[in-house]
Amino acid sequence: MVEIKEIVSITLQKLIPSYKRNLGKAVALHGIVIEQRFAWLLKNSRKNTIAIDIGAYIGDTAIYFASFDNVKKVYAYEPYPSLYETALKNVGISKLSNKIRLFNAGVGESDRIYNLKNNGDIGSEFKDSNSGAAIRSISLNTVLKGKKNVIIKSNSEGSEYKIFTHASNLKNVYRIHIAYHYGVQKLPEILRSKGFKIRIWKEGTDVSKGEVGTIYAWR
Repeated sequence: MVEIKEIVSITLQKLIPSYKRNLGKAVALHGIVIEQRFAWLLKNSRKNTIAIDIGAYIGDTAIYFASFDNVKKVYAYEPYPSLYETALKNVGISKLSNKIRLFNAGVGESDRIYNLKNNGDIGSEFKDSNSGAAIRSISLNTVLKGKKNVIIKSNSEGSEYKIFTHASNLKNVYRIHIAYHYGVQKLPEILRSKGFKIRIWKEGTDVSKGEVGTIYAWR
């Protein structure tokens, strides 16, 4: 496995200029590489694991997942064009592009086209508008088709409810990490009904969104 400090070196040295323009990007990286927020997904992971990265942002989580030997492929989805372009550059820098497939698309409740009215950044929810860039929405059912030994990281700024409510088959998924943004709502019962054990970590309250936190789900 590529050492975490190597990922830090690759990412920070190349991306510091963009961090100076947007502190949020540095915070996102800190959560991935320093705090190792997603390390539990990869601990004792199965061989030939497929990682699904919903809300890929600037590609840092996808790079982290791809650095593990047991991860065969990473499928990363980022709907906002500017973030997607940054993710493409970062994946190229990491030299792990052979293991990562990036899509300028969002994951939603169905396969359709959305119109995004802004260019997106931290906190931007993937939702339809009357105008804006035409971006694909892909259902989780379509994303998972034909894949086995799957782990999922979802940070979709509020789209998590429709994503997992409309996911009819999670039998080949063995771990899920969901950042929730408007309270847990029905996510725990949905996941339990599909055979997962869960733990909920309540992180606090967002002024505009309400209770935020993380749901850990595993078999």
